[in-house]
Amino acid sequence: MNQRYPGKKSFASLIITALVLTAQPALANPETDFAAGMEAYRSKHFKVAASFLQNAANAGYSTPELWMHLGHAYIGCGDKENAVEAYSGLVSNFRGTPAAAQAIGYIQKLDPEAAKAAIAGPLAKASQHYIDRIYIVKPLAGHPAVSKTMIAAVKETVRGLPPHIYQILDKNGATINLAPNIEDRWPGSGEGLKPGKLDVTMGEEPSRTYDHNTFIYERQKLRGVSKLGSAYSTQDIKDHLLYEVGHALDDIVHLHKDRAFLAACKLDFDALPIAQRVHLSYYTNPGEASAAMVSGLLGSTREDISQCMKYLPHCRNWMKAKLKL
Repeated sequence: MNQRYPGKKSFASLIITALVLTAQPALANPETDFAAGMEAYRSKHFKVAASFLQNAANAGYSTPELWMHLGHAYIGCGDKENAVEAYSGLVSNFRGTPAAAQAIGYIQKLDPEAAKAAIAGPLAKASQHYIDRIYIVKPLAGHPAVSKTMIAAVKETVRGLPPHIYQILDKNGATINLAPNIEDRWPGSGEGLKPGKLDVTMGEEPSRTYDHNTFIYERQKLRGVSKLGSAYSTQDIKDHLLYEVGHALDDIVHLHKDRAFLAACKLDFDALPIAQRVHLSYYTNPGEASAAMVSGLLGSTREDISQCMKYLPHCRNWMKAKLKL
């Protein structure tokens, strides 16, 4: 009778179980620590789970699942302070993802002030001006690095901003972050769908702003693979930045929440021709209408922004007067 030896998976499971039962984290690689931590968490050995997961995090292992369960494990131990730190780690490393939004909810319940800090993100150096707060994200997965052409286009656009608009962004610590793609800043997020657009993934999105921290991506991610497409044109990059400047200003000045702007939006949205209601549906969100108006007034060449300027005249006139553009 032949005896079957356990396969790799079952053997690993036995090792993890042994580690959990002894409650002694061993010297292991981050992936093994993560696996052991998750095994302990599922078995409700929260102290052991927190120890293994923290070891993995300290060794550089970073996924939304790790940070989320590290926070949950600390909660299971009654350690709220370290739970807040773990959830904040998720927000910091995967800002803008659904998991980050969920983590912010947990932080708000534990420590409202810490939630505000997590939402605000890292503070820029006080000694730096807006033009100096252009940060370059290093490429991952064999992606091409951000080009000098992109950097030059972004700096040219920033220098061309009206002085009073530049000063608002400058004094409030706004930043610009340039990356090949969102995958290079938040690995694993590129296949998720962009909020508000069911046919566009985050990896296909050219830009995004979190609070008043703007991210501009040079290339689209091709669906289902890590490969990136061709670089956007210089003009596209400039236009993407102008749109995100609109979002950054909105975050600082709260443009789209102004009652007068909302009233202008209602007038324009109600008057939209049927064809334009479909074509401009994305911009019937006041937050997107605000960004569109700012980018148009700053000189965007995008066709959809031109249409917004034409068919949303009350929004356009309000924004022009409000920002003195």
